[in-house]
Amino acid sequence: WVCGIGYAAGTMELLLITFLLPQLDHDWGPFTRLQNSMVTSVLFSGSLLGSLFWGRVSDVSGRKLAFVATVAMSAVFGVASALAPSLAWMLVFRFFVGFAIGGNLSA
Repeated sequence: WVCGIGYAAGTMELLLITFLLPQLDHDWGPFTRLQNSMVTSVLFSGSLLGSLFWGRVSDVSGRKLAFVATVAMSAVFGVASALAPSLAWMLVFRFFVGFAIGGNLSA
């Protein structure tokens, strides 16, 4: 059941984007279409690269280590993205959230 909670948390991070974009537009906006696309794209780009990286790590070092590391990484960067002072920092933190989620799903 622990793995299920990790997968559910990763899925919630992916779904969070739909609720996050209108609030970001209100707080830091108005956003252009490019800026809206960037917030979504960095998360999925990170997920792609994270699945490649963490899949290899879990094959070499074991699934437990990769799973625990990606859940911790997702939590840390998720909180960091909530506290991001600007769009640029938000993009960096959301990339690493995606990187962790990609690893979580492949581990």
